[in-house]
Amino acid sequence: MATRSYQGIKFEGDKTRPTDDALTIEEALQININRQAFTVSMRTPGNDEALVRGLLHSEGVVNDIHFSPSIKVQEKNDEGVVSIINVELPDGKLGEGYSNS
Repeated sequence: MATRSYQGIKFEGDKTRPTDDALTIEEALQININRQAFTVSMRTPGNDEALVRGLLHSEGVVNDIHFSPSIKVQEKNDEGVVSIINVELPDGKLGEGYSNS
């Protein structure tokens, strides 16, 4: 799970003290199909390839449940978090959920 450190203040009765806290982060992931923008999804970074495969199959973008498309990281942000993924899908595997034709 992707987290960032946050400097907070802990209240204990009438006293306070600084404390470090870990916050779960959410980042945008742009999904391209055959190098054309398809959608942007907000997610907690990590397991991006599984997320993309599941999304494409559940939305009917891939018309063959046994087909595993080629997924390549196209870009990462300054912190090394994947921000753009490209999926290569042959025309014969594009389902009704794909409307960028």
